[in-house]
Amino acid sequence: MAVSGLNNSCSQIKYSSDVNIRSNINSIEFKINCLIIPQITDKLPAFSFDKNILDIPKNLTLADPNFNESSQVEMLVSASLFWKLLRIGQISLGHNKPVLQKTFGWIISGEIPQTIANYLTRCNFISNSEIDNQLKKFWQIEEYENAPVSSNDVEIEALFKTTTQRAEDGRFIVRLPLKLPSNLLGESKNIALKRLHSMENKLKGNDNLKQQYGQFMSEYIELNHMSKLQNKRDENDGYFIPHHFVKKESSVTTKLRVVFDASCKTDSGYSLNDLQFVGPTIQQDLFSIITRFRTHEFVLAGDITKMYRQILIHPDDRKLQKIWWRTDTTKSIEQYELNTVTYGTASAPFLAIRCLHELAYHIEHIETYPIASKIILNDFYVDDLLTGSDDLEELHTLYHEISLILKSGQFSLNKTCLWSDSTITLHWIKSIPSTWKVFVANRVEEIQNLTNKTDWRYINTLSNPADIISRGVYPENLKNLQLWWSGPEWLQLPEDKWPIDITNDINSNYSQEIKVELQSKPARALAAIDSLNLFNKYSKLTKLQRVVAYILRFRNNTLNMTEHKEYGPLTCQELENSLKTLIKISQIQTFCTEISDIRQTNTVSKGSNLLQLNPFLDSEGILRVGGRLTKSNFNFEKKFPIILSGKHTLSKLTVQYEHIRLLHAGPQQVLASLREQYWIISARNLIKKTIHNCVTCFRVKPKALNYLMGDLPDIRVTPSRSFLNCGIDYCGPFKLRDRKI
Repeated sequence: MAVSGLNNSCSQIKYSSDVNIRSNINSIEFKINCLIIPQITDKLPAFSFDKNILDIPKNLTLADPNFNESSQVEMLVSASLFWKLLRIGQISLGHNKPVLQKTFGWIISGEIPQTIANYLTRCNFISNSEIDNQLKKFWQIEEYENAPVSSNDVEIEALFKTTTQRAEDGRFIVRLPLKLPSNLLGESKNIALKRLHSMENKLKGNDNLKQQYGQFMSEYIELNHMSKLQNKRDENDGYFIPHHFVKKESSVTTKLRVVFDASCKTDSGYSLNDLQFVGPTIQQDLFSIITRFRTHEFVLAGDITKMYRQILIHPDDRKLQKIWWRTDTTKSIEQYELNTVTYGTASAPFLAIRCLHELAYHIEHIETYPIASKIILNDFYVDDLLTGSDDLEELHTLYHEISLILKSGQFSLNKTCLWSDSTITLHWIKSIPSTWKVFVANRVEEIQNLTNKTDWRYINTLSNPADIISRGVYPENLKNLQLWWSGPEWLQLPEDKWPIDITNDINSNYSQEIKVELQSKPARALAAIDSLNLFNKYSKLTKLQRVVAYILRFRNNTLNMTEHKEYGPLTCQELENSLKTLIKISQIQTFCTEISDIRQTNTVSKGSNLLQLNPFLDSEGILRVGGRLTKSNFNFEKKFPIILSGKHTLSKLTVQYEHIRLLHAGPQQVLASLREQYWIISARNLIKKTIHNCVTCFRVKPKALNYLMGDLPDIRVTPSRSFLNCGIDYCGPFKLRDRKI
């Protein structure tokens, strides 16, 4: 059992006991059930005092003669019992003094004069201190504390601070943080040379992979990220890093990635990575970055272009980053040195991130761009930036400030997360918003305000990671999908190697779809309602009509953000528009060819079943009978009735509705009523079938009675000469065949 007290503190009760309480002075006695807890409250009174100063009358017998002594509270009674204990009789001991109340005897309660002694103000209630202490211990155990800094971490930080330099253009020049001397490295050139030959043999049978490998290495040379050794040093001095490729046949674009293997052992048993400090993790964990990223109203995502390769390795350490390379197997193999921090070396992540932090720590940046500096420290995960702000203007400012800080170290921040596999969407974004309808125009304008429309690119659906989730994937398969975790492989190549952007060519290829957006906004609403397959979900026309009316109201209220919106019961106009919408959908489903022909040539083809009806489309796009009643005095609906197919569900619901509205009238009356507004193909058969299936009509349908023939008159049974008595019979009824429809 849980008992809560002041401030919603709660105590768990395990035991209870039945107790008899009786006065030592009078006959008052009660039997109560008490809950048992270790402690009710602190001692009362808070301190002991001399009771003589209260001037208690001598003739009164106190229920607790030792009330003035501080002691434990033994029982806390309920309010219901408390009022039963009270008796008539109360005596005040004076101003700022307690009151005597008659009960078991006389009890004393109230304020004690401050002149007696200094005291503490206490609020007495059921305490929950034990649980509080347990909870406190729990949080103390679970409290996160920074991991202790190791001596290796201290040493690598000291090496970075004492050896890192800046080039004239602001680029960082770092030393490889070695924990062991480089002379421990043995001979490495032969194994690196063998690995090169092995890699070349593998590429012989695949010209595409060979070309990609060559392009990657050529880019390294062009960007001065590796240099040919003109004056060859001692080939045994330093370390040769083997390199190879990793291919992925399932990739649509890039099937190759170059990997530098600095963990390859020399003949001494040491590799370059064995000699280096790895360095501590100095960036925040990804979970914290993403969680913080999701709290912003506006967000910014970007990455640093070739982050590792923007940091130079000190010339004295480049001998530890030598490779063998030749552009063609017919040429001689040359020695190269990698001039920048290299992916695949143990210290590369720490060096790159530490250089990034060094920019943020720069006193000038902290004073000038404090928020941007903090973002660089906290919102980067390696080279990826995930940050944001609740103010769009502030976010624009932060982007420029972050870019300036990074540029001082020759890091370039590129905006990324602007890709779409929808060419129509890309065309919208790259066009003037006012070109489109309101719904699209508003969103295009917002996108163009938040981004640069030239940054948007096309991505094939096969390379789009977002499509994996939208199409659906099992968790056990997701873990092995590199497209989801790493994105398309070509994204890791130089930008000029990315697939060609086709958005500039979509005007001609998709003009018809764009034309639909410009001219056929109502058609999209029809298609959306049609896709819901509502005709087969409802058995009554009125129910279907109201459902569609609410759908149209929701659509109109959504699009008319600042205009009048409809609320409350459906209006007659809304119900009428709903019915017209259903009619259009029905006609599109059954007379699509005829509608298309009329729009193009104002007539239907000679093979159409509607040819004799001379159909046309009215101003609202509804297919109607042409007929010959144009000059009559009938209303428009009767002169040009709406054409419906007798096989469509809407026609069946309409006949059913009209039959019931006419109080289950017969076929002729139902047909005549429908002809006031509709021309349903094969209407008679549909009406007869509807009435035949009507349960109400079946139940009340009268049965034909077989009457007994009356007696023949005497002149019919009495023999006489011919033509003595004559009579006339009507011949009939005459059966006439009505015209077919």
